Amino acid sequence: MRAAGIQTSGLSIQPNYQSNTAQPSGYGASESIQVTLSHLSTAGTQISAAVRAGGNAAVVNGVSLNLRDTSHLLAAARSAAVADARVKAAQYASALGRALGPLVSMTEATAPPAIPYAAAMPSAKSAAVPVSPGSEQLSVTVTAVFALA
Repeated sequence: MRAAGIQTSGLSIQPNYQSNTAQPSGYGASESIQVTLSHLSTAGTQISAAVRAGGNAAVVNGVSLNLRDTSHLLAAARSAAVADARVKAAQYASALGRALGPLVSMTEATAPPAIPYAAAMPSAKSAAVPVSPGSEQLSVTVTAVFALA
């Protein structure tokens, strides 16, 4: 794991007091971190190692899986959406006995991807947290307005 993949997301320091005293007897600190792992195949082992290193103080608040680069997937979805819009517009024009004219306007709406969530704490006998990627769906919706010829 690279240090660049670890970021502090919260830090708290608070005084500890003995009963009935105004002087702190010490201080307690807690830190929250966000870790980005690049290889799904080793993520479970890395999470387990971090929990073992932290002992009873370690808490995993959640694991989220995200695609690093969706640009090529969205480009393919856009091409398919535009082709589909053109085919449907041509069908409507034909049903009206008209030819499909030029494109007048087009707008795009992309749906935010669903974040697959997968994690379970390992049992004492388990070597690694089981991380199952599942699947993610990206979609693009276009609204195309064509003139009739």
